[in-house]
Amino acid sequence: MDTKHTPGPWKIIEVTSDTASGPTPYPRYIAGSVTVAELPERSPLCMMDERAANARLIAAAPELLEALIDMVESVGAA
Repeated sequence: MDTKHTPGPWKIIEVTSDTASGPTPYPRYIAGSVTVAELPERSPLCMMDERAANARLIAAAPELLEALIDMVESVGAA
């Protein structure tokens, strides 16, 4: 299978943006020196614990893809 994503591991770093309500932290996802994604605060409805859970899920994407590919291959071999 030919994948076209940025290879992992992806890491989460916290960066800060100046907003009208003051400095606001948000996650940035990096692979080496490459920024894979950023999720700046856009909605007060998104709670910090939900943002942290989403950050962990996004950072795990390369490993989740690898596990899925392994599972599909082993089911196909059965």
